[in-house]
Amino acid sequence: MFQGSEIVLLAAVCMSLACGTDSPERACVPGATQLCVCAGGVAGGQVCQGGGQAWSACQCGVGAPDVVGIDVVDDTDLTATDGSADGATPEIDMDLAGDVSALPATFGSGVFSISIDLGDVLAGTFLRMVADMRVDPDTGEAWLIATVAGRISKTPTGEAVPSNTSDPDYITPRIDSQGWVLALKAQITKLPGEGAYSMQTEPQDVDVRVLGGFRVRLSALRLSATLRPGAGDDGRDTYVGILSSAKVLLGDDGEDLGAVAAADWLGYGYDETELAEPRFDGLPRICDAKPCEVLVKRGGECQLALPWTPPASCP
Repeated sequence: MFQGSEIVLLAAVCMSLACGTDSPERACVPGATQLCVCAGGVAGGQVCQGGGQAWSACQCGVGAPDVVGIDVVDDTDLTATDGSADGATPEIDMDLAGDVSALPATFGSGVFSISIDLGDVLAGTFLRMVADMRVDPDTGEAWLIATVAGRISKTPTGEAVPSNTSDPDYITPRIDSQGWVLALKAQITKLPGEGAYSMQTEPQDVDVRVLGGFRVRLSALRLSATLRPGAGDDGRDTYVGILSSAKVLLGDDGEDLGAVAAADWLGYGYDETELAEPRFDGLPRICDAKPCEVLVKRGGECQLALPWTPPASCP
């Protein structure tokens, strides 16, 4: 019941009139995401939770996702996602004059999911990762190590999970021969208002293999987000943001798919209790002396600088 690909390719249209087959008593398909409206008409995102009984509270913030829900029949994934993103990528200045006083060294456990909609480059494509972040409380400098992740395709009751899900309960890191982990550096700044933070990674070139060996290169990859500690259902930290890349190359021959201006992404924090679940066994952790040890033993790829030196803010 594990979705084998870390990047999931969705069908472009509903086929065989299979959409909309949920039973009447369910409000939505578990794990589906949809657009919602925040104060002032700003777009936000919400996730179908509770076995399909209700939508989560609307998660609001800069760069909220422009998505609608999808219906799923078995493992035929059918999307109605609008991946459009008009205009240039909203920039968060790395030298932003913001409050970096009294920042936490970590938000919750430090581990959170990342679900990125790359539909503007390749229709119906989603990239998922599980990241672990540590922050320098004095400067706001942050370091992340991100492990590629897959999707659990069935709920505990046997229902199909939509391929565009961002629900953290159905995201599992690939700590196996098709897994990889990379490091990113970021800046965290406290935003004015009620306990929100901006996060932006430094531009970085990424070269990874997915789908059993298919090469993907992202030039000047950057993640930006608004982080709201404890704002999600069950007190999860929420991340709502965008990914940008100057160029995307597919395959060893480097088929040029152009730039990614602003790909929406959602993230949710995990607590330490969840990290004890079997799906996180061997997860690379940023404060470990040998974060890649289990991944490499299982045949995965470690792109961290070795020997690894944990950030000074680690205990």
